[in-house]
Amino acid sequence: HFKSDLISLGIFRTYYSGGINSNSLNHSYTNSEMHSLSLSLSLSLCKLLLPTLCKLLLPALSLSLSLSLSLCKLLLPALSLSLSLSLSLSLSLSLSLTVTVTVTVTVTVTVTVTVCSYQHCHCHC
Repeated sequence: HFKSDLISLGIFRTYYSGGINSNSLNHSYTNSEMHSLSLSLSLSLCKLLLPTLCKLLLPALSLSLSLSLSLCKLLLPALSLSLSLSLSLSLSLSLSLTVTVTVTVTVTVTVTVTVCSYQHCHCHC
């Protein structure tokens, strides 16, 4: 029952498997690269947003389960929902989509700028 509660949880589940390094949780979640990527991403998010709260709530497990669940629902509704549904694919897809969008935008801007300057120089010459 305790393991199912941890699996259904979002951020506290990843912080528990990453910080305490439990063998059973790590074995069930490091099966594919997508899972490990989403685990490390949510682990860094939890360390960025709730660094002291996660460290304070880790000793009292029964109290921290309900508290971290309400905190995740209050602070990160979309991320906790996708993590509780174990949709690591959507998380990694959104991350890669934002990265590619920024890269393509900068590349297109530089390409158009150089093309315009070349055409202007050619017309003037």
